[in-house]
Amino acid sequence: MDDKTKTINTIINKISESIPNLFGKMIELMEKEYKNIDKPNIIIVGRSGVGKSTLVNALFREEIAETGVGKPITKNIRKYEKEGVPVIIYDTRGMELNNIAEVKEQVNQQIESLKGASGKDIIHLSWYCIDYNGGRIEDEEIDFIKELSKKLTVIMVLTKDFFPKKNEFYEELKKINLPVTNIVRVNSIAEENIPKRGLVELEQITRQCLPQAVQKAFVSSLSYKIEKFLEEKRSLSKKWMVGYCSATFAEGFTPIPFSDIVLILPTQITMLAHITVIYGLSPEKGLLSAFAGTLGTTGVGMGARWIIGNLLKLIPAIGTFAGGLISGGIAASITFGLGMAYIKVLEYIMNKKTQGIQVKENEVLELAKNEFKANREKNVPSEN
Repeated sequence: MDDKTKTINTIINKISESIPNLFGKMIELMEKEYKNIDKPNIIIVGRSGVGKSTLVNALFREEIAETGVGKPITKNIRKYEKEGVPVIIYDTRGMELNNIAEVKEQVNQQIESLKGASGKDIIHLSWYCIDYNGGRIEDEEIDFIKELSKKLTVIMVLTKDFFPKKNEFYEELKKINLPVTNIVRVNSIAEENIPKRGLVELEQITRQCLPQAVQKAFVSSLSYKIEKFLEEKRSLSKKWMVGYCSATFAEGFTPIPFSDIVLILPTQITMLAHITVIYGLSPEKGLLSAFAGTLGTTGVGMGARWIIGNLLKLIPAIGTFAGGLISGGIAASITFGLGMAYIKVLEYIMNKKTQGIQVKENEVLELAKNEFKANREKNVPSEN
């Protein structure tokens, strides 16, 4: 048995002993982050029937605004939140012209009551929804928007925009010069010859208006059925990956034996947990749980040993000299390759789930191996 094979077998055995505990640690980290993450709080204002619930359910990855599920806050305001989806929605249900003054007072009271609260509770912005197809905004609504904008950032959302070439109402609203950050035209439901539109623009404008502290949670909450939202999750994950690559670089700055590569695993497990939260998968749906069936009571099973062995063989320096060392650069490149492979696998799982196709474990393992190989030797991006 040559030196490289001996080194790989030694590492596999050490990692085999560690993985069950590390998997448990990853689940623990994810649950802790979901519990403590700062959530965006958005209040949606608009008359009954304008499509507020449809808008919310199209934008986010779970049906948050299910009928009858929200918690009543006042007579006309309901609070919607769903476990594992880090966003809170306040909805003005039942608002009509004959009670708009009452709803306005309740909204103002709700905003004021949370002003002195912690940053986790304060309402961050408002979507004011108008039925674009109705082609009309009432004076009472204009007054409501003007008053609301003195307290919050307001984005006007024109729902049910079925005909993008129909611009008259949009141009009329622009002439009124309302004190809103932007006016976004949206169609939340795809129908025959009428595609969804405007959701990506609304997401981008909303994210830019939210405080930095809650933007990660907002991206995590987004639907994975829209490609642009997946790009947002991917981009944010890569930014966080850079920090973890730097951490493993520092851990390997004083070179450690390859046989002690297990020492950088806790940092990498933390990175995987963080990425999973950004993508919005619950703990049992992460990559490591795809390997859970291969975990035995005495260590990892054949599937996990296969992927560990194959990934390690892709690191040329292993076993090239007696007592070989892992440097900071190699540690960072391993971490980067692992992170990129994990992102690819998460997106693969999401895509299969969207199509209603069961994920096959051997496909996940092969994909992880190929992505690790493709990305390990790439330069780790800078933090800028």
